[in-house]
Amino acid sequence: MTQSRGEGPQDDQHRQPAGGPPSPVVLVVALPGEVRTARRHVRRVLGQGHPAVRDVELLVSELVTNSVQHSDSAGDGLVRVEVTNADGVVRVEVEDDGSPDSVPCMSADHYSADNGRGMLLVDALATTWGVLREKGRTTTWFTLKY
Repeated sequence: MTQSRGEGPQDDQHRQPAGGPPSPVVLVVALPGEVRTARRHVRRVLGQGHPAVRDVELLVSELVTNSVQHSDSAGDGLVRVEVTNADGVVRVEVEDDGSPDSVPCMSADHYSADNGRGMLLVDALATTWGVLREKGRTTTWFTLKY
């Protein structure tokens, strides 16, 4: 299933009726064009005027891109993105089908590499972050205090 604008059924099923709070969770198809759906989800949950919205959007983009490029979800699988905001802390979890060969980590040669700086950004901007592997799934998470 190819979706051109990131507004496929997975995105629509998590929308709330007008006036209600947005769902903290969205599922996106693990395709490069769907990274924008995850960013849009951040803006819906946090709101355009949230003091950390831009940093959270950037970090979500990096984590979802990792899932699209490096996990077994790539192509036709799903990536689950959950954004919560309470007590001055945003917490994000990005869950995918994992990879038997690797987990998200900072590259040792990130300064000279053409790519692979995403986790460096997460490490630099997030208050805390980590990776959890359970039952064949990988969840990369971060918190950001504001």
